Amino acid sequence: MPTIWNEDQVTLPRLAEHLEDAGLIKVTLGSDYIGLHSPNGLYHVVLIDHERKYLRIRMTLPLDKCRSRFDKLELIQRYSFQLILSRFSLDNDDDLRVENDISFENGLIISQFMKLLNRFALLCLFLVEDDNEDGLICLEEAATQNEDADPLQLDESIPKNVVLN
Repeated sequence: MPTIWNEDQVTLPRLAEHLEDAGLIKVTLGSDYIGLHSPNGLYHVVLIDHERKYLRIRMTLPLDKCRSRFDKLELIQRYSFQLILSRFSLDNDDDLRVENDISFENGLIISQFMKLLNRFALLCLFLVEDDNEDGLICLEEAATQNEDADPLQLDESIPKNVVLN
């Protein structure tokens, strides 16, 4: 039976504790966010919108500053057309913002949240490593050199089935 948290149980400290208990190694709890670091240098943020009852997973990827705004908007349009369930936009620095939301209005199924988080990490990894032939997304070599790494690093001493509970 899946674990379901009611609306009042969905808090950033509780989510951060669950993510750590599930085996994610680099979890940072801020005052209004949870930061997740992947072993390949990608950084995801989980935000909470209590008013609208949504959790937002976000990542910002730096884009080549020498490329035109048209090229960047064309990239956003291509991603928006080809990749469903995620939103793509440019932030104030003309970098790529990728976002996914999950509602917790009638409760949050924790395994569903964990699956969405993992799929989001896989999507971002795909954008950086497999769909960046033109080099528009600019990460340091150290951030992308570990191609075989899991999207989010797990502590191997914790059983894998804990992630889904």
